[in-house]
Amino acid sequence: KWWHGVFIFSSIGMLACIITLWAPYPIGARVPSTIVATMPWSDGCQGLKSCICPRETVCADDFLSMVFLTIARSSAWFDYPLYILLFMSKANNLNNFLQHTAWRCWINFSDYHHVHSLFGIVVGLESTSHAFFHIVRWARRKDDIQLLWNSQTGLTGLIAIILCPFIVLPMTVPYLKKLMSFEWRKGLHYLSIIWGAALMYHAPARIFWLIGIPFFIYAADKMMEGFLKTHLVESAHFQRLGDTSCLISFANPPGFGRQNSAYVYLMLPWLSKYQFHAFTVFPDTKANHSSICIHKCGDWTQKLMKTITTPMHKPAFVVGPFLSPFSSPAMDSEHLVAVAS
Repeated sequence: KWWHGVFIFSSIGMLACIITLWAPYPIGARVPSTIVATMPWSDGCQGLKSCICPRETVCADDFLSMVFLTIARSSAWFDYPLYILLFMSKANNLNNFLQHTAWRCWINFSDYHHVHSLFGIVVGLESTSHAFFHIVRWARRKDDIQLLWNSQTGLTGLIAIILCPFIVLPMTVPYLKKLMSFEWRKGLHYLSIIWGAALMYHAPARIFWLIGIPFFIYAADKMMEGFLKTHLVESAHFQRLGDTSCLISFANPPGFGRQNSAYVYLMLPWLSKYQFHAFTVFPDTKANHSSICIHKCGDWTQKLMKTITTPMHKPAFVVGPFLSPFSSPAMDSEHLVAVAS
């Protein structure tokens, strides 16, 4: 898998963090005790000839604090490539474009959701480790625990770590996935926007651009999706297929295009104005038309089936289309097995 290589860059980042912490100045941040003693936030290294104390929020002037600082910072540096891909993986329009380039030979841009889910779990664990060891380190050292709410680094980190469980757990823990509706889980997941904004101001200037560039690409992609890729279908045809399914057919709106392996997000304003659900879309038997087949399997689909008692025409909003995760394997494989059900 191509994304295995991302962990190589993460490991390089972790190694670079350790070197820049423990190596003597100017390569690293380790300086003699006499210099540390001149700083307003330390009286010098405790039992050591040199220690790490470049600024108040990352001052570690005893050996155990240096270990805690190393664990906290190296976990963050490990996550930097993952932060970037967490936002880039949800830039659907950009990924849709890239999937039509030669880059698809190495990266399946249409199947980023698996990468997003895996990296999200890793970032959740690493963020918890990062926050825990910083808080323990501050709690051990004089009144440094006040930095958690009195400094920009501490306050933004506190916001991020409080939001992290609400973003990660409802999407990963099976019990919570059963307990909570998808709409609530998705709504909580959008707290990642506040989480990302907090990270941008959490550390020195470099993290602003490291997080900010993919964050703004994601934001611009969503704006494009809202204004250019959201199509109003004024008269979509709805027809029940027995008691378990519904077939929706509609004329392709201007700019919709034609993709044989794609999915769309469907919003039915007369059913719910706040729910967008992903469904596979396929070419209809009628020229320049598309169809969506929906199986009854949840609250929203059950409500749809109760509403569509007879064939009827109703408005719908269709977002997309985007290449399906199955498009690249289907197009690039030499042998395919088709199974009908």
